[in-house]
This record gives sequence, C-alpha cells and structure tokens, in this order.
Amino acid sequence: MVVKRDDQESTKSTSETFLEIFFAIDKDHDEEITKNQLKRYFETNHRDDHLIENWMNLFQLKNTNRLSLEDICEHLQLHIGDVRQQRGTQLKSTEKSLSSYTDNQRVLGNDVHVIVDQMPMDMKLKITNEFRRLITDKDDFNGLKLTEYMKQFMDKNFSSSWVVLIVKGSYSTTFLHLEDCSFQFRLNNYSFVVWKTFFGFN
Repeated sequence: MVVKRDDQESTKSTSETFLEIFFAIDKDHDEEITKNQLKRYFETNHRDDHLIENWMNLFQLKNTNRLSLEDICEHLQLHIGDVRQQRGTQLKSTEKSLSSYTDNQRVLGNDVHVIVDQMPMDMKLKITNEFRRLITDKDDFNGLKLTEYMKQFMDKNFSSSWVVLIVKGSYSTTFLHLEDCSFQFRLNNYSFVVWKTFFGFN
C-alpha cells in the first residue's frame, strides 16, 4: 500500500493563531505560559519561522520568560473578558462532544477524516475513541509516548504485532498488512496510521 498526503493549514488571522497556540499550551488553564513551553510546542508542531519570531519578539518586548493571557490580549488589542468567554464556550463544547463518543456507536465522529479504510467498524471505533481521549488530555502532547501506549492498547485488544504512526503534515507510507487490519485517519490536525503486520501471526 502506498499513500501520499499533503495537508495545509487554513489561513487564520493573527489573533486567532496566537490564541490557538496560547490555549494549546495552557493546559492547566492558569492563563500563563513560559518561553520553554512555547519552544516545546513549536518543536512538536513545526510552525513557520515568521510566527516563531513574532512570539519571541513579544517575550523580548515584555522582558520576561512568562506571558499571561492578559499580555496576549493587550498585544492583540482584544478584550480579555470576551476571550475568556470564548474559551469557556469552546471547552464546554469539547467536553460535550467527547462524552457523546462511545464504542457502542456505529459511526465515526464528525471530527474523524478517513484517509484509508480497511478495518471493521468495531475496531475503528475503539481506536479513534482512544486516540481522541488521549490527544485531548491535559498533558502535553508527546508523540513517542502516545504511539507506545496505542501499540500496547491495540496489541491487548486486537492481538499483537500492530504498528502505530502519528504524523503532523504530509506523509508517504508503504507497508504490508493483514487483511482488514489497516486504518489511516486524521483527527485534530494529526494523521494516524495503524496496521497489523505478519510478524507474530499464528
């Protein structure tokens, strides 16, 4: 199987992009992020150099290693009350959406974009629901730990010899897999590729 995918993020305003990044880093909701947290975020998400430079200039302008939501709103000329209300609405929507996903449903969520589908629905539901739960957790995204966990999860639920890839952006892949044991999908700006190999097959 050969798959090539090229994803481009939609154009967003500066304020939307800044707030999106701030909220993605501010997992504990204390309305404050550090320069080191921002650097780790950029290392994981591969944002463009111009955006990184804008953030670093803001840290330099404030002469600090920490930025608050108030600092961001002041920089973007936004009312902090409106931004807090917007964030609260988004959080409630996310919580409601997550609570509606179960392994007993018969369709994938609207947030799942299927790329290649060669797997029974019951398996796809378990996999997408578990991925969704993990990537919306409050901990920082860690691709290596997530792939290790999901391999263990799938080996336990669907027998051993699974391979798990998580990709940000474009990717090409070629592999052999057992029948009905391959699934590629996109969720929350990440592409997930899973398949079961012949190794360990009895």
